[in-house]
Amino acid sequence: MKESDSKNSGPTFFPSQPDITEYDDEASFPLSNYNENALTEKMRSTMKEEAKPPLVRQLEVFEDHDEAPRPNTNHEDFPVCKKSLSTALTRIALAPSESNQNEITTISIGDSTAAICPSLTDRFSVKSHDTQLAVARLVCPSDDGSIIYTATEMTVSPSANPPLYKSRKCRLCTACVLVILGTLVVLAVVYASKTSVKSSAEMYYYSRVPTIKPTTFRQSLGIEEMIEKNVLERNATFRLMNDRDPRHSALKWLLYDDKLQLSSDDPNLSQRYILALLAFSFDSLSWNCGMTYGLQLCYDDNETGINDYSLWLSGTNECLWYGVSCDDNGVVRSLDLAENNLIGELPAEISGLKLIESLLLGDNCLYGTVPSEIWKNSNLKSIDFGGNVLSGMISDELYQLSCLVYLKFAFNYGELSCHHSDGNVTSISSFGLEGNILGPQIGQLQHLKEISVGTNSFSGSISSEIGGLKQLEILDAGDNLLSSSIPNELTHLGNLRELFLEANNLTGMLPSRIGDLGALEVLSVFDNYMSGTIPNSLYKLSKVKKLHLYNNVPGFSGAIKADIGNLQHLKELRMYSNPLLFGTLPSELGRCGNLNIIQLHSTNLSGTVPLDVCSLSKQKLNAISNPDLDEYFVLDCSPYETLGPQINCSCCSTCCDHITKVCTNKYDSL
Repeated sequence: MKESDSKNSGPTFFPSQPDITEYDDEASFPLSNYNENALTEKMRSTMKEEAKPPLVRQLEVFEDHDEAPRPNTNHEDFPVCKKSLSTALTRIALAPSESNQNEITTISIGDSTAAICPSLTDRFSVKSHDTQLAVARLVCPSDDGSIIYTATEMTVSPSANPPLYKSRKCRLCTACVLVILGTLVVLAVVYASKTSVKSSAEMYYYSRVPTIKPTTFRQSLGIEEMIEKNVLERNATFRLMNDRDPRHSALKWLLYDDKLQLSSDDPNLSQRYILALLAFSFDSLSWNCGMTYGLQLCYDDNETGINDYSLWLSGTNECLWYGVSCDDNGVVRSLDLAENNLIGELPAEISGLKLIESLLLGDNCLYGTVPSEIWKNSNLKSIDFGGNVLSGMISDELYQLSCLVYLKFAFNYGELSCHHSDGNVTSISSFGLEGNILGPQIGQLQHLKEISVGTNSFSGSISSEIGGLKQLEILDAGDNLLSSSIPNELTHLGNLRELFLEANNLTGMLPSRIGDLGALEVLSVFDNYMSGTIPNSLYKLSKVKKLHLYNNVPGFSGAIKADIGNLQHLKELRMYSNPLLFGTLPSELGRCGNLNIIQLHSTNLSGTVPLDVCSLSKQKLNAISNPDLDEYFVLDCSPYETLGPQINCSCCSTCCDHITKVCTNKYDSL
């Protein structure tokens, strides 16, 4: 070693110091695994010329300071040196004390120097600006116990690290990895065991649905991507769907089981997928002409005779499936699955039948909400969702269907028992559909002929705009939560045949011009809070068959006028529980030859029933004409204690006490 290098790397060494060896090759000097014998032989061969004892037997470098050995009182080890090594080679030099040549008191590492205290239990450190950390110790000769008395200089490589298995951090990381891997293995085993167990009912149904396969030729055609883009709603993707999702099942059927094997550019691919989706959504195994393996045809015996249809999900064209009607171009125009035991929720993707005009799904077991996407089908003319257990608000987008003719939401309030294909029976209840169904926007549906929304939870008032629906023939909004009064504009509906507004919260009087409804056959406003006198124009309803004005609070008032004889087609006259109704029963009522029900009890009518009316009893007002009704002619004709009857009737089927409201059947008392 040159003298100038010695000065730059540490304290001044003795002149007699030999030049040991300088290791410039990093790979040639792995200090942690250095061969002690090789170093000794190297040093001895160098010392023979000057007859000096070996200077250093081994210099060990430790990457982790915590792994470095601690000094002991036997003077076998020198104190540990903590040093940050740079990426360049660093020279480590040891020098003896000036006072005692047998004791090394300083260590030089690069340009930094630290003193070694005489007490070997003390620690020292050398500070540096380098980035790598290393620790070093000087090992004394093991046998003779002599102290190193001459400085030595060696070159240390920063990459000279101990084996990984000696690193405490390495051992800790390895243990953590093993724990994580073990946990993952346990979770995988548990998950596999759970998914392998299925109920017999699930296996029965889902065995019909093919499992998803690796990428196949069919998948490579882009069918899945086309369905996602053109049919799926609400940003849905097959990748995020559960395998049991009906949308996913329909896709698998289309890819693997459909015998037609349509391509992605087939114009009927979307509608075939949507119909398959309905089959999987509504438990088609329980339908008439639903998904039944081994058969291709089914039969429907109806008024037009026996018709044969193809089963759903069969290999035939979807236009031949039961309840499906298409135009000459093979595009679905009508879907009639009413009264067919459909069980499930309406999928939003049904809106993909862009040109459909008639969607009839009434009298089934459909539950959940009505997707607002359905109202995007501007060609819809007929909608029937009645007789189910649907719930939730009806979107205002409904009023964009300017072509709508028939709107049926009736009877969604209540409870249904749904019989599934696997034999299970579930009971589903609903409070019905909600919203202001007869609000101002109803006037936009100018082509409506029928509004059947009874037995739901619709609220709000009846808008005067309803008077603009000149083609309206049926308005059934009974058994809801409608309030306010009946608007006079309703009398503009010259084609109206049936008006059902019973069991609401309606107040006020009947419109004074109600007689303008010349085509009216049914007027039902019972169970409300209406009042006032019966309008004279009511007796102009020459086609009316049913007058149901009973059980109003405070109730209708006044007398029944002789003009009631003009109602030649009247079959049912029910005006009971109107305590403000007074006067006598006019004999002209006998002219209503079609009458078979008269119920006028719990009123203030008095006098004696005219013979002309009693003559009806011999013709129409009897048990033969009303086999299912005992109370076909009911008046307050029963005496109360010492008081006589409210009205005398010798031909009534049932007499009631106007005080106690107790009624007695004439034939029961015999």
